[in-house]
Amino acid sequence: MEDVETPSQSVPDQPCPKYLKLAKNFERQLRVGTLKVGDRLPSVRQLRDQHSISVGTAVECYLWLERQGYVRAHPKSGFYVTRTPVSCPEPEVAALASSPVAVVGTSFQNDDGDAVQLGPAVVGQRLLPLARLMFRQGTTCSPDEIVVTSGCTEALNLAIRSVAKPGDVVGVESPGCYEMLQALEALQLRALEFPHHPRVGVDLERLEDAARQHRLKAIMLNGSCQNPLGDCIPDANKAAIVEFATKREIALIESDTFGELVFDGTRPRTLKAFDTDGIVLQCSSLAHYLAPGFNLGWIQAGRWQAEVERLKSFTNVASARLTQLALAEFLECGAFEKHLKQLRVALWRSVEATRDEVLRTFPPGTRVNQPEGGFVLWIQLPDRYNGLEIQRRAAAERIHILAGEWFSPTRRYRNYIRISCGHPFEVIQPAVRTIAGILNDESSPSGRERTVS
Repeated sequence: MEDVETPSQSVPDQPCPKYLKLAKNFERQLRVGTLKVGDRLPSVRQLRDQHSISVGTAVECYLWLERQGYVRAHPKSGFYVTRTPVSCPEPEVAALASSPVAVVGTSFQNDDGDAVQLGPAVVGQRLLPLARLMFRQGTTCSPDEIVVTSGCTEALNLAIRSVAKPGDVVGVESPGCYEMLQALEALQLRALEFPHHPRVGVDLERLEDAARQHRLKAIMLNGSCQNPLGDCIPDANKAAIVEFATKREIALIESDTFGELVFDGTRPRTLKAFDTDGIVLQCSSLAHYLAPGFNLGWIQAGRWQAEVERLKSFTNVASARLTQLALAEFLECGAFEKHLKQLRVALWRSVEATRDEVLRTFPPGTRVNQPEGGFVLWIQLPDRYNGLEIQRRAAAERIHILAGEWFSPTRRYRNYIRISCGHPFEVIQPAVRTIAGILNDESSPSGRERTVS
């Protein structure tokens, strides 16, 4: 192997791991013919000594080459070249028109779901282990049944557009996630409220009555760590709702964004886990578990799968591919589970400390939910308070909270607010005390006069 170039001498300085620099230089030698099929590479120890690297770095270099199919390890013999990169001239650039032309005929159909999809610039679902996450929730599906989206908001919009049209009636929980209401408003749909009872869910008898009086096209639910109450619906109630929807042919749109954040570590079963007829469209996201900037979500749409795929192709064809690959690696290596364990503990501590601080500093008569998971607190203030006014005055102090009215299509919950606890308590505590000061000021005679004026 005397003719093999010294990788450490020819690799330019790059912000990448040392093993990858070595491996890429070996790849270049394969490409130019310095190394040929059948050649034996230096042993791990030889590579270590030649380039003053660790054994681990040398092993990582050869493992990378092996993953690319360039080399293969022979027991008690070493690594041998098995193939070389194929090289060819770059494709030619066609001659361009010298004057403007009309753009026509750019639309095409791609209806063959069984075809190998090499046309769209998307990462194949088999590269993303999302089906494994859904299996943890009690759902069995193949990667082909999952459509990756740009967050849960896009997934919800695709779900609604698939089952309803402007003017249709959609059932919603009250209080319920304001993002669902925003989607209904944008799509010009009508909302019918159903009260969500903590640790029970929506009342099935009221659903039955509503189905007889209205032509419900869909019902939007959040059964695990409900936002904003943070409770989980019992499995028996979930099964009953799915059975009702199946019998009535009403689509169930399930938002499952906090389900992995139950404080005791259990993973509640989703509504989708009880669905045997494809009546549930499950929407989820990794944003609340990792970081909002990743903005990776997905939808399993059941009997509306084809329509969701069609609408997705009109919107953006594919979601961010680099993000998908990075998160796929994160999920596969087991780091996600370790991260979730730490996150649940951190959020539980923050929620409990914030709840205690609210009960200690807010006016007498304040009521606060006791969430089973997630990281939001739903706070009922005494009747004299206006949540929108508290939100406005908190914003003036550079504190962002949400008034309860945002969680109801009929603007109920006038004296409620929601607080997020997704920060360390040392960040939240001063803000809570500032809000408490605003509330105490509002309760004074001068404060009430200022609010009215």
